[in-house]
Amino acid sequence: MVYPAGVVTRKVELSDPLTDFAGVPLSGLVTFIPSVSLKWVATGQLLTANPVQVFLTAGLASIILPIIQSGFVTSNDAAVDVWTYTASISTPAGGVAFADKTFVLPYGSDNYQLDMLVPSDILGTVLTTQGDTDVSVTYLNLLVLGPADPVPAGTAVNTVIVRKLT
Repeated sequence: MVYPAGVVTRKVELSDPLTDFAGVPLSGLVTFIPSVSLKWVATGQLLTANPVQVFLTAGLASIILPIIQSGFVTSNDAAVDVWTYTASISTPAGGVAFADKTFVLPYGSDNYQLDMLVPSDILGTVLTTQGDTDVSVTYLNLLVLGPADPVPAGTAVNTVIVRKLT
């Protein structure tokens, strides 16, 4: 897919090959469905919320998707500050490699591992600990509020608030 000039994208991929119980890599399709149709204001190009499918080959798949960023509106020209993608995997035998996963792609400089992305349903979650116990944020691709804003991945903090990106 060709995105309009200026749209920031990242690769979303499976970090490890999906295999069956015999260790044979799976084949099939990975379907990504955006939550909303988006229009890039600078060019007027519409990105429709239709399913996009990529092949699962040798247990691996990847896709390039736009991340959360300013410059988009909905297809009705309404402001939009966050949207999600839902990924599902299907195999020829009808198996399910993992349950559908809905996630956000926040701004970042690296590619994203599908199995490591934080599900969008934890937005607004507050994680706290007792006393001096720390919460270790090892891979959190959302805006994280704590002693520093945002807290870099791997930073230990006492309270972590996962907030919707705006």
